Amino acid sequence: MPVTNALPVVTVLIAARPDQAEIKAVTAARKLDYPADKLEIIVARGKQPSVQRNQGMNAARGELIYFLDDDSTPPPGNLRRVAAAFDDPKVQMVGGPNLCPPDAPMLEHVFALVHASWLAFGPSRARYASVGSCANRVKRN
Repeated sequence: MPVTNALPVVTVLIAARPDQAEIKAVTAARKLDYPADKLEIIVARGKQPSVQRNQGMNAARGELIYFLDDDSTPPPGNLRRVAAAFDDPKVQMVGGPNLCPPDAPMLEHVFALVHASWLAFGPSRARYASVGSCANRVKRN
């Protein structure tokens, strides 16, 4: 069994609509390869995601905050990879692209292709496409 006392407490923060019954990100967060005693999942309900995220931040107990869209399905090892990046004291924030899942509907794939296009979104396309190496994507002060 791996040592877990060195891992930080992580709050997974998910903004969802008030009437949303099934939240894919909650199901995915429960499947993350991370100790349950070091994981907090907060679903902030409402109609203004930025306000919901701020309210969730105020309630969060984690040392790190892991934001997920309500339909996100991160790979199980994501939190351990993210936590490892914070071993470097210069790292203050880690982020990654919001990639379209392979099983998404065709229209979603078309939107993903446009969002990842340099012509349409320029440097902001990195939010929707893997760009560069991991070391290049980590911003440091």
